Amino acid sequence: MKKYVKISSVKGSMRISASKSAAQRAVACALLAKGESVIKNIDLCDDIEAAVRAATALGAAFNWNGSSLEVTGGLKKTDASIDCGEAGLSMRMFAPIASLLSDEITLCAKGSLTRRPLDMIAAPLKELGADIELIGENVKHGAPVKIRGPLKGGTVHVDGSVSSQFLTGLLIALTQTESDSEVIVDNLKSKPYVAMTLDMVKQFGGKIINHDFKRFEVKHSPFTSGAIDVEGDWSSASFIICTAALAGDVVIKNLLKNSLQADIAVLKAIEKAGVNFSFVGDSLLVNKSKVESFDFDASDCPDLFPPLAALAARAEGISRIRGVSRLTHKESNRAAAIAEEFARAGIEIEIDYPDDIMIINGGEVKSCEMDSRNDHRMAMCPAVLFAGSGKKVLINNADAVAKSYPLFFNDLKTIGAEVGDE
Repeated sequence: MKKYVKISSVKGSMRISASKSAAQRAVACALLAKGESVIKNIDLCDDIEAAVRAATALGAAFNWNGSSLEVTGGLKKTDASIDCGEAGLSMRMFAPIASLLSDEITLCAKGSLTRRPLDMIAAPLKELGADIELIGENVKHGAPVKIRGPLKGGTVHVDGSVSSQFLTGLLIALTQTESDSEVIVDNLKSKPYVAMTLDMVKQFGGKIINHDFKRFEVKHSPFTSGAIDVEGDWSSASFIICTAALAGDVVIKNLLKNSLQADIAVLKAIEKAGVNFSFVGDSLLVNKSKVESFDFDASDCPDLFPPLAALAARAEGISRIRGVSRLTHKESNRAAAIAEEFARAGIEIEIDYPDDIMIINGGEVKSCEMDSRNDHRMAMCPAVLFAGSGKKVLINNADAVAKSYPLFFNDLKTIGAEVGDE
């Protein structure tokens, strides 16, 4: 699907969709809780639906009433395979949860997820008593994954340098083993995402003691069902925030000022860029501003690279964003994708891998066609890149936004963007 976007100015208010990171964690915890839990204020997207499929295969029952998921928990095998689609979090999070069972279960992937490495999950699960086989079809040590438990408590070492998603699943799963556990983590990236996990586990009655994100004491603590309010998604909001910074005044509702989400760091980045913003309750007002070049470390929030690179591309001067090594194993190689696709619009980007920095030379954009490379965040960033320019950008494979933010183009129209099918 191709869409064109033309933004001269934006104005108005809109509600941002629910956090897919929080929602997927809530689904996993609700699966393990006896009784019925209610996950409220939720918006379905491909990634959340993948988590629902995984939890269903592992024994949960779901009822969708239009704004909430009613979940009847209870871990048991109901399907021999789990379809994770392209959801990396579901693949890495549900692998240790599935290993709580003594039945063999296969976790399957589609699209880009079949090319993403999963070798970081094998050794820790084997160390804790599970059998696991990575039978990658497109990449060695990748999906599909065959797994059989039961997982046992104990002491285990985890490499956190590639992703925190497996650690999330392991911490959740180990609360359900008969004995307590100790998880020792080396070189952890994306600490805020682990903080989200700890908070969600606590809401379901789980007990984990965090020692500076280097060591975790996981107590045997069966989960209790309850009601969970899912907050708005800062990852999705970052694209609207950067669009407003370049094109107009927008109120974005459903955002927590004290959120644990990693991508709330977008506020630190836009502050460095000279963007004016303010909070009123759970609403963020972003004002069109004279955007300045900026330096920012996105190592713990790599999903901010696409919107921030687009914002930097419209600033005067040279901006630098650190953490580019975190982009290799996303839905696309995002470092290369950003550099090559932005070049179509006349923006020069240099990737300095030794120093782990993306260098963006700000300038004027020219109308062009850009390809999402079937990466949801690459499908959204052209709108930011061209915001306020009044020039037209054509986005190829725009339907990739369904993975995390299906309403993205509708929300752009709500605040005054011109969007259409090509």
